[in-house]
Amino acid sequence: MKPDFKARLFVADGLVSSTKAPVPMNNLNVDLNIDLPALDPEQLTVDLKKLNFDLGTADKFRAVVKTKGLSEMNVQAGIKGGVNLQTLDQALGLRDLDLKGMLNADIKANGFFSMDKKLFPKANGFLSIKDGWLKTSAYPNPITNINLTANIKNTDGTFRSLGVNITPFKFDFEGNPVFINANLQDFDDLRYKVRAQGVLNIGKIYQVFAKKGLDVSGLVTADLSLNGRLSYASTGQYSKLDNRGTLNLKNIKATTSYLPKSFYLKEGNFQFENEKMWFRKFNATYGKSDFALSGYLLNTINYFVERKGTLYGNFASQSNYILVDEFMALKKGDNDDQSLAIEYAKAENPKSSGVVIVPKNLDVALQVNAKKVTFKGLDINQLKGQASVTGGQVFLKNTAFDIIGSRMNIDARYADESPLTANFDVAFKVLDFNVQRAYKEIDMVRELATSAKDVTGIVSLDYKLKGDFNSNMMPIYPSLEGGGVVNLRDVAVKNLKMLSVIGDNVGADAFNNPDMKGVNITTHIKNN
Repeated sequence: MKPDFKARLFVADGLVSSTKAPVPMNNLNVDLNIDLPALDPEQLTVDLKKLNFDLGTADKFRAVVKTKGLSEMNVQAGIKGGVNLQTLDQALGLRDLDLKGMLNADIKANGFFSMDKKLFPKANGFLSIKDGWLKTSAYPNPITNINLTANIKNTDGTFRSLGVNITPFKFDFEGNPVFINANLQDFDDLRYKVRAQGVLNIGKIYQVFAKKGLDVSGLVTADLSLNGRLSYASTGQYSKLDNRGTLNLKNIKATTSYLPKSFYLKEGNFQFENEKMWFRKFNATYGKSDFALSGYLLNTINYFVERKGTLYGNFASQSNYILVDEFMALKKGDNDDQSLAIEYAKAENPKSSGVVIVPKNLDVALQVNAKKVTFKGLDINQLKGQASVTGGQVFLKNTAFDIIGSRMNIDARYADESPLTANFDVAFKVLDFNVQRAYKEIDMVRELATSAKDVTGIVSLDYKLKGDFNSNMMPIYPSLEGGGVVNLRDVAVKNLKMLSVIGDNVGADAFNNPDMKGVNITTHIKNN
């Protein structure tokens, strides 16, 4: 049995004072009870029976909050008061935080909160900050002119009747004003009307709040007007949307749960036009890899609000270099926020690279153009063709590239099954490649055709294969199945008897023919 946990904080008629404060915090009364039976979060009760204090005779604050449960939380709350933040700061003697402005609140809530059941407590109230000012010891310049007026109302305890109105939220930081107006209604099918404008230096504002040494930077410039419902985009009612404006990002660092390294967005210029978010300019790097994208995404507002659903899009992609190996999930990198499945796989397989994980929430078509791609030490050049990412799978169609001095055309499919396993199928044609060069440069040729070291000359292939990748994203050779035609244009073999044995193993009687010019050989691979 797990133990019960109980805690209580009780203060009666307390007083907090500082020599810098014009008045003390007096009549401080706190009665907080926390109860966690059997350490079960679903039984957690937080009961703030009382949080009262006065700042002199003018400012008073009163709060009562009780919650029970977690996934379906019963909430009863009442918060009311007006506080001069500078006086509060001085009374508490805060050393690393300077506050100014007037805070007023009057909020009542009663009912259940549940994301699954789309419940929200009946609520009515407001929160306002006027002429706010915030500075920390971590950064020399303050955030100034902070003004916020927010109202909340819910009449029947459901998401449908929930409304939040922010008119406005604004502040200045280092000479750059930021302004946001938002009217949000019916959280069951969110109806939104948002106006956002301003310039925000992410790196500097993060320093105001965060610890030193963390790599956060970037600049965001926004001029957006968004008006519509989430269902308008998902049901194709695009004419009812009125989304427009621009969003420009520079030097932004971003991570995902399935990649070991961070993406660095050098420059991204985005334009909103109703259902589409256009990528007018997008230059990014990931480790040694680089990407330039142009095109559009659909369903972006729905996705970022709900954190679910599918992002649809169509892009042209340009890259100078892509190193596939650094996308493998278990590789070392600077991302400390990968999924639990990946973290467990790393712990259990410390020497494995893992496979490349494909996001499940994308349905995107790509016209790909990459000058060089490296995979497991194998270089391919001038890759051009059509790619798509759909349902956690990557597809290549009518794609061609240069490899070992020849041009290869492929159609392919790839899907991860876990951070340690994946499967693929591929159909490829390659004309006139040098057998010796293929043997020296391609691991699979050495594994599947060990005797190719005794073969010289020019060969063409028209082949299909399917199989699985192991935890180091190498083909599991016994899993390979397939077949096709090998054309021997001009081949010399040192040991014809040995080659005959190879022919028996792969089902190719033509290897017994000593004339190795212009010979087509039908072969198959299974249980290799």
